[in-house]
Amino acid sequence: MRLLFLLQPGANSRSIFLDFIRGFRQAGHEALTLELAPIWHAYDQNPAARPALMSRFTGQLREALVAQRIDLTCAMWGNALTTLMHSTHDGAPRTLFDLLNIPHLLFWLDAPHWAQGGSMLPAFGTPILAGPALRHLINNPATAREMTDVLGFGATIAAPYAINEEVFRPRPEITPEFDLVACIGPGDPAPTPLALRELESSTPDLDALRREAADLLRPRLRELAGNDASAAALDALLDSQVAARHIPMLDRLRAIDTDIARAILADPRLYTRATMANRSIESLERPFTTAWLSRRFSCAIFGEGDLSAWGFRGAHLGRPAHEEQSAAYARGRIGLNLMRWQDDAGLNLKPYEISASGRSCLCSARAWTDRSFEPGREILAFSGPAHAAQLTRELLDDPARLTAIAEAGLARTRRDHTWCTRAAQIIDSL
Repeated sequence: MRLLFLLQPGANSRSIFLDFIRGFRQAGHEALTLELAPIWHAYDQNPAARPALMSRFTGQLREALVAQRIDLTCAMWGNALTTLMHSTHDGAPRTLFDLLNIPHLLFWLDAPHWAQGGSMLPAFGTPILAGPALRHLINNPATAREMTDVLGFGATIAAPYAINEEVFRPRPEITPEFDLVACIGPGDPAPTPLALRELESSTPDLDALRREAADLLRPRLRELAGNDASAAALDALLDSQVAARHIPMLDRLRAIDTDIARAILADPRLYTRATMANRSIESLERPFTTAWLSRRFSCAIFGEGDLSAWGFRGAHLGRPAHEEQSAAYARGRIGLNLMRWQDDAGLNLKPYEISASGRSCLCSARAWTDRSFEPGREILAFSGPAHAAQLTRELLDDPARLTAIAEAGLARTRRDHTWCTRAAQIIDSL
């Protein structure tokens, strides 16, 4: 197939997309790229002329797609939709790809609720996201169902993330110097006084912190609801988040048998705001657990995150480029991963990157983990800080098992979780 990828500027997301593109080339497809940066720059330089520029570029791309005989186009997130001018067909809004009947794949690296700073929210529930030529790619089936059943998206493929095995690879020349190494991005909340007290406990009560966060959130949800009946439904949904976060949000909301719950499901924007708020009570898990473990093990973090307010006692390895993150993981005996819980199921990229780097992965328990790894043999999943500490100590005290899990995770990732393998699966799904 002849593919065209619309490539965005940036650092980490651009590198991930380049790895993704390389996977299609490895799978035997011809992959062309079009840089979006100069187009966006032209739009930004002359906002008044943006509609005319957008129309002109859309026409040029239309001619190129036909002349180059492109079989499939792809962009990360909704970048193509926000760059191109749309039209109508039979009274319905349609993208250029719909009009040409050329499939366009939208690769959602983040759930659409959070992607691009929430800029796609106005499009939720509109026909433009369900165009006949559009296909959406997301990393887990729970979010895929939200996209299709509530947010108005069209055909959606749920497939795990993957890695470029030439970028993420074992680094035998590096001797581990830390027990745990984690990649921490930005956006963690500040600790509450209760969180700081629990950091000193040998048996921390993470659920107490989650309940505290939920109670602090309730006034905001009441404002979002707008009336008492809606507030009651959102209260019930929040209670379900505290009690059963591993059950997909959509299933929990549907179990609230009220007209208001159905009204929330019928309003994509309210649903998005309410569920994002609910999931925000989980955002303290990553900084708390990492800081708590740093009091008991030799730890290091890298990336844009700053855990100083949480009293993190380990080293900070800076902000290595995408291509050097494998070397950062190699400095630890175990790679630690905690998700920010922006969705309810599936794994982020880090477990694949850790495993491909030849290190045992210690990951917070998530629904659909077993779709990617066999827990206990290829990855270790923990529920809470104390459990993470127990598993870490057991691995450090048993070097043979530490090596066995690392080797099994590496073999599984190389077999099933490269972008070349995933590209073939995606083409089959299309």
